[in-house]
Amino acid sequence: MITGRRGSRPIHVFVVDSSNADLTQQKSLLALGDSIAFAWDPTMPLVDGKVVASNYRGYADILGERLGLAVENSACPGEASGSFLDKNAEDNGCRTNRTQYKMHSDWGNAQTQMDYAVSSLKKSIAEGNPPEIVTLSMGGNDLLLLQKACKSWGFAQSGCDLAKLPFAEHSYGAHLEQIIKTIDDTGYRGTMVIVTTHAPDYSDMIANFGLGRFNSEIRESVKNVSEHLNMRVVVADGFAAFKVEADKHGGKTCETGLLVKNPDGKTCDIHPSLAGHKVLADAIQAAIAE
Repeated sequence: MITGRRGSRPIHVFVVDSSNADLTQQKSLLALGDSIAFAWDPTMPLVDGKVVASNYRGYADILGERLGLAVENSACPGEASGSFLDKNAEDNGCRTNRTQYKMHSDWGNAQTQMDYAVSSLKKSIAEGNPPEIVTLSMGGNDLLLLQKACKSWGFAQSGCDLAKLPFAEHSYGAHLEQIIKTIDDTGYRGTMVIVTTHAPDYSDMIANFGLGRFNSEIRESVKNVSEHLNMRVVVADGFAAFKVEADKHGGKTCETGLLVKNPDGKTCDIHPSLAGHKVLADAIQAAIAE
């Protein structure tokens, strides 16, 4: 183990010798969030008509391989920040997805992803082997829910989006702060990394306005709670990492290879490809190392 310090908090980087490792005490990573953390790929073939979670590999798996960490992934496609905390809050399909296929991790009797995360962390802490890293990708579905709420406005949808954005942004920030504090309250003392959301098209400044506000809210939420925490929380700038590559193509993220290509071979889905997940893993490692 190599130990350094950032401010008053220690930073630990573990070097794992797999030839002598006790797998029951292997260090781990807990991935929380939505379809990005799940590594959703709409082009992935189904197996007997069903989604098989183990076929979907993303930044959590890449980090696990790089750092020698076992991966526990509780992410749910369609999860929003409200539904992460409240079983009755609106989501963008997570609850439906959970009835149709198994997630990477079995939530058991947990009714929300927050409940699952708390249970998992308390168990691992009691066993003396909490995860080294907790990651969280969240926010894209909050924006999609905002757009859905305004869809019926027709030609006035952009005005509706702008009018509702401050309220959605405030709720998102409040949910993030609650998630962070709840994880800290479990007694977790490792590093939590929150990943900003990339833009499907950096050349569309109007479409990216809300996304920019939400990503800024992540930093504001972390700032608001950090001095009262015992764990370390950092922000990994996935938005900026994708933008570096998109800028080489006039802002067209689809042309970078960082997004899943649609079957037509020309357009892209909004979700990261394996190459995109590698860029996100780089951003997470960079944030941890700062």
